[in-house]
Amino acid sequence: MFLKPYLRDDRLKGHFKQLDAGQYLFRQGASGNSMFIIVHGIFQLFDEKSLLTNDTYQRAFSALAQTKTVIMEVTLKDIPRVQSVIPDFMLQLFQAATRRLERTYYLIRILRTKENLEKLVHCILYFYRSPDMDLE
Repeated sequence: MFLKPYLRDDRLKGHFKQLDAGQYLFRQGASGNSMFIIVHGIFQLFDEKSLLTNDTYQRAFSALAQTKTVIMEVTLKDIPRVQSVIPDFMLQLFQAATRRLERTYYLIRILRTKENLEKLVHCILYFYRSPDMDLE
């Protein structure tokens, strides 16, 4: 992911957090106004809308780390500082989100297939073709 080179950058210190498997990033019902970007690892559930507003909102889901993870937390007010370090931050973020959405739509199409063998073959190809997918 495009953020890995910045993990040790002092200018972004405090934005990156590490969690162990079994730790919650946040819980359903908690107030929040930040967005979490998964740099490394897997969460059971991840749902955010926070960059659309400065307002605090109630989180609809809990996010539980399934593996050792590293995340980047940013709020809307953090964006200018992050972009001063990573000038194409927003472009890279949207490109990463687009790739994930495309893979998600492909997986949905696969799972709608009626033939089990075809589902299996396409699921194997899906995971094989997802090099930026971190399954540690």
